[in-house]
Amino acid sequence: MAAPNSICCADASSSQRDPPNSAKSHRKGGGSGLDSALLRFVPSYARLESWGAIVAVIRYAETMTLLTGAAIALCGVLMAWTAGIQSGDARVQAT
Repeated sequence: MAAPNSICCADASSSQRDPPNSAKSHRKGGGSGLDSALLRFVPSYARLESWGAIVAVIRYAETMTLLTGAAIALCGVLMAWTAGIQSGDARVQAT
């Protein structure tokens, strides 16, 4: 049996594709990149036993996710509010 890292076929690596449900197959662009950053930084910091850096990276990712969600929610509320004002909804208009 050949070792996993040995090359047994010339076109084996070129014929391998990402599985259909992998993160790469669904990525169309426009993402924040936090998923790939966490997958890259956390293992390297763990190998260095830099636990404070792991906590900081995860805290940063959580904070950015929360702020992005809040910004999107705020945009939705503002759009609904302005749509209510433009349609003449008496419940939304200030008197």
